Amino acid sequence: MSAVRSASLLQIPAGLLRATIVVLLPLIVQTASGQVPYDRIRRAESEPGNWLTYSGNYQSHRHSLLTQINATNVVRLKPAWVYQIRDVEKVETSPIVLDGVLYITEKPNVVTALDGRTGRPLWSYRRSQRHFLCPLPFSDVPYSRR
Repeated sequence: MSAVRSASLLQIPAGLLRATIVVLLPLIVQTASGQVPYDRIRRAESEPGNWLTYSGNYQSHRHSLLTQINATNVVRLKPAWVYQIRDVEKVETSPIVLDGVLYITEKPNVVTALDGRTGRPLWSYRRSQRHFLCPLPFSDVPYSRR
């Protein structure tokens, strides 16, 4: 009897496999590097190129120590890219910046990661709304009763 050839769904042409790895590997590495240790957040002011908390650091300075933009060159700034959010009704977000990736929130319950150089969306996560009950009486933001 001749040798039996096993057919497998995992047999992928080498070129396609290489292309898939080239595309997916940076996303996997970026996802893995998204875990920020507490000490790094605590020392956020030592990394002025990152914005690791809502207010930049635990002291809530909301001020960057970067000096590339100053009073003399600010008039020459031009948009490098634009990202169109899904719900344009009202936008209230303070992005978190970590190693060149901007993490933003979008309505109603979406987190999106954007490449800081290109503005290209890297991924989005939409949380199920089944646990949201009703908006707060003074806001249009839903709250959770878990």
